[in-house]
Order: sequence, then structure tokens, then C-alpha cells
Amino acid sequence: MMGKSSKLNPQQRSWTVPLAFAWFAACVALGGASNGGILGNLLLQVSAALIIAVVIARARGFVIPPNERPLAIFLAAALVWIGITLIPLPPALWAALPGREFIAQGYRLLGMDLPWLPISLTDERTVRSALALLVPVASYLVARRLDDQGRQRVAVILVIAACFSVVLGIGQVLSGEQSDLRPYSITNRSSPVGLFAN
Repeated sequence: MMGKSSKLNPQQRSWTVPLAFAWFAACVALGGASNGGILGNLLLQVSAALIIAVVIARARGFVIPPNERPLAIFLAAALVWIGITLIPLPPALWAALPGREFIAQGYRLLGMDLPWLPISLTDERTVRSALALLVPVASYLVARRLDDQGRQRVAVILVIAACFSVVLGIGQVLSGEQSDLRPYSITNRSSPVGLFAN
């Protein structure tokens, strides 16, 4: 990983470092909640998809180093499995799966024919899980394009953000459970959560 990133030319570095700063700052500022941070998560996921698309479009002869292949294989397997769980199956097949009898019984009580259904019981949550993978993948691709100095600078930014979050958490506790310093309405109001929801 180090060898690949260190071969970036000056033109690539000119946009990679500012992108990394902006991206990781956005992740820290907007990625602190799930249910209460829908808009923030959406913004991060759309941005992540754009980053992934740009990196892929600019890649020439992209080769995954041997030490990174297990991670790439795991990610690919996760995406394939998510895709498989969303494929509609014939009634005889999905009804035979463990835990599906009560669903099939519900259709029968309503006098309805069994429809084609996927393995996933909650399609929407499965898709959200897949979309959630965009952010770590984009973070990996951005970090991978940084040289050693760029990584050190980003690490400093993250430490500063963490310190800011600690100070913000102290302010939240000192100003009470109804503090306006909490960025999310769904949160642990008695805890110093900082930039996060809980």
C-alpha cells in the first residue's frame, strides 16, 4: 500500500490531499448518527459514491497488492451476499427457509398466493447496509492515494477533531441535558457524546 501511494505525481497529490482533508472532516462532522443523521449519512454516501467513481475513472492498471487482497475479497463477498439476499425466490424455495413459516402462514390466512420473496426479510435495511459500505470503501481509496506525509497530516486533523469532540462533550455536560450543543435530537442527553449521537 505504501509503495503504490508514494508513486503519485505532483498533479495527483495536488487534489488528493485537499480531498482527503475535506472527506475525513466530513466523516467526523456528519457521520455520528444512524437514525438521527439521515441527511448527513445520505450526503456522505452520495459523496462516497462520487469519490469511488472518480478514483475508478482515473485508475490506470489498478492492481491490488497481496497484503490488501484479503480485505478486497471480504468486501466483494459481502457485496455479492447482499445482492443474493435481494434476489426474489420462488415460493417453494423461500418458504422452506428457516423462520419463514410464520410469513407463509400469514399469506395463507389472508387467502393469498405466496409471492416471490428474497432471502432478506427487510429489503430496505439490506439496501441501507450496502449503501453504508460506500463510506469505508471511499475512505480506504482516499487514504490509499496519500503518501506518508499526507497520511500524517490527515492523522493530525483527526486528532484535532477528536479533541474538539471531547471539548464539545464537556460543554454538553456542563450545559445540562437540554443543551443546544448536541448535534442530534436522538441522543444520550446525560452523556458527553461530542460530535456523535451516543
